[in-house]
Amino acid sequence: MVSPIHIKIVGNVVYATPVESMNISKPEADALHDAVKNKISGKFGLIETRPSNTSIDPTVYRYAKKLMPQFIAFALVAESDLTFELFEIEEAFMKDIRFAIFRTLTEAEFWMQAILADEEKS
Repeated sequence: MVSPIHIKIVGNVVYATPVESMNISKPEADALHDAVKNKISGKFGLIETRPSNTSIDPTVYRYAKKLMPQFIAFALVAESDLTFELFEIEEAFMKDIRFAIFRTLTEAEFWMQAILADEEKS
């Protein structure tokens, strides 16, 4: 069976790309937890590249934060204007997680590295 979300870890950054037409919910947060629990010991950020026809249960952010208190930053990469609009709703559920949305992976990576570097200083 093909995993519904591709996860890659580079340092303290997790890259996630869900398959098209899926709904991201608690099982995907569990998969993220399984992927990072033995590979990242400190604080980490997640960069998700989301296809335009992928949806998310916004309560998954709080669930993920409870599972992984070291999850401190979330960057979403999206091309769809609708995803940008829907992200405004998602923001209301992101307590204790720094977040931003970008059009390109390069922008998201730059932002994430700045956030993680700032966290190291504090």
